[in-house]
Amino acid sequence: MQLVAQFEKGRPLFTAPCADGSRRPMAGVPWGVKVYYDPPVPSVYSALQSEENRLRMGLAGKVAGTPARCLIDTGASGAHYLSAAFCKRVGIAVQSAPQPETKRQRHRREEAGLPPPEAAPLPTVTLADGQQVSAEGYATVSVQIQSYRETLHCIVLPMTEEFDCVLGDAWLHRKQAVLSYQDDTCSLEDGPRRIVLHTPPPAPAPSSPSKERVHLLSHMLLKCGIRKGYHMC
Repeated sequence: MQLVAQFEKGRPLFTAPCADGSRRPMAGVPWGVKVYYDPPVPSVYSALQSEENRLRMGLAGKVAGTPARCLIDTGASGAHYLSAAFCKRVGIAVQSAPQPETKRQRHRREEAGLPPPEAAPLPTVTLADGQQVSAEGYATVSVQIQSYRETLHCIVLPMTEEFDCVLGDAWLHRKQAVLSYQDDTCSLEDGPRRIVLHTPPPAPAPSSPSKERVHLLSHMLLKCGIRKGYHMC
C-alpha cells in the first residue's frame, strides 16, 4: 500500500449538486486526509479444468448477436471466459481493464486531485493440461442462450476451438443454477423468475444406406416376357 495524496485540514475536497445542474464546492474537511492506494495483484483462475469432479453442459447461444458455442462448466472458476479467436473473428473490442473508468468517476477523482488508477495486471488462467496462460484482456458482451439474456464482463483468453464462451462457477452461484442430467436442463434465476435451459437432443445415429429392392421373377414369368418381346436388364 502506498501513499498517493495528502490534504491538510480545511482543504475543500468535495462538491455538492446545485439546482441548475452545476456543482458548488463544500466546506473544507475538518481533519487531515491521507489517500492510500493498494495496487492489485495478479489473479489466478482455472478454466477448462480436467474432467474430474466437474459438471459440464454445452448449449447453443449468441454472443454479441453472433451464433456461439457456450459451455456451462462447474470446473471453471472466477469469471466468464470468451475465446480470443471468437473475438477476433466477430470483431469484439478487447479492453485492457475490466471496466473503463466512467466520466463521473474520472470527474470525482480529478476533483480530489488523485492520479489515474493504474491498470490492473491481467489475470493468469490455468488450463485443463495444467498450462498457465495470461489473459489477453476483457470484453463486455451480450450473451443469449434461449430465454436467458444478460450483459457479461468476460476474460478473453486463448481457448480450445470446441467452445466460444464459458460460464463458470461464479455465474452458476450468482444465478443459483441447478444442472439436471436426468432432464438435460439447467434451471437458473433470471430476475424474479426461474427459467430452464434445455440442451439439444442428441443427433440421430446415421442410418445405413437403404438396400436396393430386388425383384425376383419366376421361370414362367421370365419365359412369358421373352415371348412378348420384353427386354430384361
